[in-house]
Amino acid sequence: MGINPREVKRMLKRFGIQDLNLEEVNNVTKVVIYLGDGSTIEINKPMVARMKIQGLSIYQVQASDSDIKVVKPQPTMQQPRTSLIIQQPQQATVQRPHSNMNRVRTISDSSWRRLVALGRRRLRR
Repeated sequence: MGINPREVKRMLKRFGIQDLNLEEVNNVTKVVIYLGDGSTIEINKPMVARMKIQGLSIYQVQASDSDIKVVKPQPTMQQPRTSLIIQQPQQATVQRPHSNMNRVRTISDSSWRRLVALGRRRLRR
């Protein structure tokens, strides 16, 4: 499948690298790498080794090609914006507080529509 961690250790000793801490990470079932574009690389049944060199940890992941799967992100559909829905009554009554309190004024449907349209324009700002 790949290079055995013991073999890597022996080869590094031949090259004069003595202070390498190489150990196999056991019981790894899956490694997932998240990419910047939202896709992922999923590696099943990998062989993972950890090397410690001068305070840094380096992880080496090995797997056969059949165990590697690239998953592209699913395109998301944008949700439609919810709009403000106002039900308009047939006849609306409005009281004017500054004038005669007993006097009630009736607004026609067309005036009500203009009032609602004005309110919508102010909400958009």
